[in-house]
Amino acid sequence: MNRDEYVKDLTIKMDKLNSAINKIEAKAESMKENAKKKIQARIKDLHEKKDAAIVKIKAVKEAGDNSWQDLKEGVDTIFVSLKETISNIQSRFRKKKIE
Repeated sequence: MNRDEYVKDLTIKMDKLNSAINKIEAKAESMKENAKKKIQARIKDLHEKKDAAIVKIKAVKEAGDNSWQDLKEGVDTIFVSLKETISNIQSRFRKKKIE
């Protein structure tokens, strides 16, 4: 996979993650105040990770033809972390258990 294909793949992943974050935020709005406060901390964490991913994607776009590969592992790690955090929150919604 070349850099352009990789960035395109990341953009698609980011769009999916943004959609999932938006759904989580919408669900949080309908929660009782105590549970809402707990989930908002997790949403804040999601936004921080998302912002870090955006910075990394920009760095990949701007990196030289050979050096973007060096950034790939860090970008992939952030996306895994984002996906795991979203899955964890969604799981808690399904269990109706926000701790």
